[in-house]
Amino acid sequence: MTKITLDDIEYESEDFDEGQQNILQEIQYNSTVKNQIEYQLHSITTLGSILVERLKKSLASDAKT
Repeated sequence: MTKITLDDIEYESEDFDEGQQNILQEIQYNSTVKNQIEYQLHSITTLGSILVERLKKSLASDAKT
């Protein structure tokens, strides 16, 4: 399986008991969800910036007419 490093100590995950395997799976799931949320936040932030710029351009065009 995989080597896991905690506090500079390496562990073989194949040597984990069932409880430790469950904790490792939960850590991996948590990491996946965290990465998905960070991606969503980045996407929403980027879209917000694009929309603000679009509004600014629209208002500038209206002010010229």
